[in-house]
Amino acid sequence: MEMRTRARVVNQQLVPLEPLELPEGAEVSVTIQLPDSTDGDATLVEKNGVLVIRTQTPIDVEQLIEDIRAERARVIWGVSEK
Repeated sequence: MEMRTRARVVNQQLVPLEPLELPEGAEVSVTIQLPDSTDGDATLVEKNGVLVIRTQTPIDVEQLIEDIRAERARVIWGVSEK
């Protein structure tokens, strides 16, 4: 039997993003496929209302959030950068 699911690495442990419904104590083999990324570019994927950023380059999350807020404020208030 083969099951496919997505998982996230948290504190160096693989955490499934959905229930696996496996019997307790079952032993399984795991194949890991990392997302493709070219030249360190970020890949943005929106699924179920969640924005996932996969990148090989560091991201300043606080700055990203501030930039998003500033852009939303410009759109809401009709302010343009000049």
